[in-house]
Amino acid sequence: MNSEAKIVELEARIRQLEQEKKDLEILLENTTAHADAITQQLDDLNKQLAAKILEHERAERDLQMSESRLQHLLTTIEQEKADLELILETMTAHADTVEAQLQAEALAALRQSEVQFRTLVEANPVALLILHLETGQILYRNPAAIALLGITSNTLTRTLRGRDFCHDPEDVNRLKQLYAAQGSVTNYELLVQRADGSTLWALLNWQPFIFQGQNTVLSALWDITERKKQEENLQRQIEELHQTIDQQKRDQQVQEITETEYFQHLQRRVQKLRRSSQRDSEK
Repeated sequence: MNSEAKIVELEARIRQLEQEKKDLEILLENTTAHADAITQQLDDLNKQLAAKILEHERAERDLQMSESRLQHLLTTIEQEKADLELILETMTAHADTVEAQLQAEALAALRQSEVQFRTLVEANPVALLILHLETGQILYRNPAAIALLGITSNTLTRTLRGRDFCHDPEDVNRLKQLYAAQGSVTNYELLVQRADGSTLWALLNWQPFIFQGQNTVLSALWDITERKKQEENLQRQIEELHQTIDQQKRDQQVQEITETEYFQHLQRRVQKLRRSSQRDSEK
């Protein structure tokens, strides 16, 4: 190999070494930058770890305090449990006596309530019925209802239904619809058919009521037959008055027409024609 060829080879080798040097410098620069980032990340992780350690230590202290409070609470609960067991044991020993006493008091209160209820409704002048919600059977009626409906006092009311005393069967359907829609019925005018077949007008109210543990309807009736008669008489008088007023108006209109000059003129012409007709007939 001659000298020129060696020179060319050396120059190529130099360029290769220079390129490798640049590559190493770039690699070194990147490695340094990456090392700084890793160092920063390590610092951050160390800080987070320190914070976690502090938090863990604080949690351990809180846990120790909680354990102390829980232990105190447990002691208190155990003491209360022991007290309750003692009370329960004492109550169990007297349970039969207490239960019997409570039952006696409940029965006495129930009897008192029943007595008060019957005293109230039986002395009430308003006719009161208690109807079964589903079947309409009469479960109770006071003396005023017996008198109003003409029911004999020895009749078994369970054989009777509220519908038996409705003169118009459609009233039963209307009352059921009103009660279902409103939950009560107020001031419903009902034509009642009494047990003997006679009728009377009554004002009817329905209200929900609990009777002997059952859902029932408390029905109250007021006899308004006299009021209805008065209303009918008043309505008839009003109609007669309207007729009288209409007749007076017609009479007044006729009088006004006959007093007009035009009507007087026609009347004179009629009289003149009559006289003329009479003369012609005489000839």
